[in-house]
Amino acid sequence: MEKMLEKYVLTGGPGTGKSTVLAELEKIGYHTCPEAARLIIQEEQEKENGILPWSNLYEFEKKNMQRQCKLEWDLERQIRKEVLRRQQMENIPWTEQTKERMIFLDRGIHDALAYCLEGCIPAPPGYPYLSEVTSLRYDKIFLLEPLPDYLLDTVRREDSQKAQRLHQHIQIVYAAYEYTLIPVPVLPPAERAQFILKQIEQIKQLEQAKQREQTEQTKQLLQQQQLQQPIEVMNHGRML
Repeated sequence: MEKMLEKYVLTGGPGTGKSTVLAELEKIGYHTCPEAARLIIQEEQEKENGILPWSNLYEFEKKNMQRQCKLEWDLERQIRKEVLRRQQMENIPWTEQTKERMIFLDRGIHDALAYCLEGCIPAPPGYPYLSEVTSLRYDKIFLLEPLPDYLLDTVRREDSQKAQRLHQHIQIVYAAYEYTLIPVPVLPPAERAQFILKQIEQIKQLEQAKQREQTEQTKQLLQQQQLQQPIEVMNHGRML
């Protein structure tokens, strides 16, 4: 059964250009969800004793997981409401609102576990449950390859070596939750966005072809069963 909303994660270590590509996707009309961790850091830096990843990683990741879930749920609720409104008021079936049903996220909930691995701390409470609930199961994961020039800022403080380790941890975590990561090569941001969209389209075409093949096989099996039934009835009658 087709899902009403499609959720795609853009992930990778720090400095892979996720936010820039996300901005390109938003520019051409797609729904996007910002990185929860960056929002929290910006907020906590304004406080005298803010909870920050370089001073209290465990408490920070607890806040990060909660914010990530809220961002995703709030955005899903908003989009689902708008899709149904268009279906009712404009007579556009939700199945035909392809672009409107797609969400691109700057990291997913599993990214927090990669940072926990790097920091040698346990996963936040509730993580195993939240990472498995249906609403947080993602359609595809896109792994952006690191950019050649790694730049720090007021939020991104990891050095290049730590960024590389986090990039590896992220791959391990998503693979552990049975996701196949789709690599996104280093390209200009607009080309990266188009690369991702083309990958999604190709995947959908393959899935549709597979579904048609399965449907055809089921029809053939049913036809064979229907042909066999009269023969079985005749044989039974002769035995009597």
